[in-house]
Amino acid sequence: AVLGAGVNLRVFTSPRFAVGAAVKVMTDVYETAPQSSSPSYGRVGALLPLTATVDYYLSTGVVRPYIGADAGLYYGRFVYKSGGSESIVNTSNAGFAPRLGLVFALGN
Repeated sequence: AVLGAGVNLRVFTSPRFAVGAAVKVMTDVYETAPQSSSPSYGRVGALLPLTATVDYYLSTGVVRPYIGADAGLYYGRFVYKSGGSESIVNTSNAGFAPRLGLVFALGN
């Protein structure tokens, strides 16, 4: 099962341009039951991206399509289990992700 949550804060520097920051956490759990001839194995992990965001809005109406990008650091910790042994892998990588979407303006 994969579960996740996050927060993305934006500040509009003009009606069409926003900058911000985001933090998210995603977890992943995968395990198998032992078969009669093989041991159980599995993976438990978490990914924590810390990113800066930049968005350009193509219109200023109620429905606002945008293009943008995230750039930042992605921290991960994964535990792999096989039979009676387990190994832990910690990762840290820089990353970039292009984005596009729609925002529905509900207020000012």
